[in-house]
Amino acid sequence: LWGGLPQIDQTWLVHKHGFAFESHSDVALVYGPAGPYVVSVFLFRSGWMDWETSNGTMKNISRIIWNFFNFYQQQTGVAPGAPLELEPPPGYIPLGQFVPAQ
Repeated sequence: LWGGLPQIDQTWLVHKHGFAFESHSDVALVYGPAGPYVVSVFLFRSGWMDWETSNGTMKNISRIIWNFFNFYQQQTGVAPGAPLELEPPPGYIPLGQFVPAQ
């Protein structure tokens, strides 16, 4: 989904993609022109889902959604506000500090 954004390196985004033989998916929280939004895309093709098809489709969907919110912001003047600040949940242990139970 990040591939469809106009300025990838300047856009606040967190996402998780998934792949299997017949399906590709991506879920993202994007800080867009009118504020944060969530987008979720799940694609399926019987037999095999190829990367070119799924990647191109997800880019197009992401670009269309971004353009909608950009148009909305221009028409309404809605200010997006400050970007989100996410904190780790209580008890979070960074991967480099994790020690498995013995």
